[in-house]
Amino acid sequence: MKYVVVIMDGATGWPVPELGSRTCLQTAHTPNLDALARIGTVGMAQTVPVGTEPSSAAACTSILGYDPIADYVGRGAIEAASMGIDLAADEVALRLNTVTIEDGVMASYAAGHI
Repeated sequence: MKYVVVIMDGATGWPVPELGSRTCLQTAHTPNLDALARIGTVGMAQTVPVGTEPSSAAACTSILGYDPIADYVGRGAIEAASMGIDLAADEVALRLNTVTIEDGVMASYAAGHI
């Protein structure tokens, strides 16, 4: 048997005033996702244990069968591994976003996706 697991991490986003306070996913045309949902099995799972940082890295670690409490190494190490970078036991990989601040308020969590 073959499986396809679709992880909709971050797909909902935040409501957008220009979209009638709906999210991008709520307004998106999604015929392929709709077809997969019709012919497959749709479900939800709590992938982040209570007390764990609610991050996509912790959730994906759990989905892949690792214990996100005992085995969590952070998103930096996961992204380094995805690029083929091997970290030594005494090395740490950090990951960050560059943000945009306007009038003391964060206007973009990704600096306009630069």
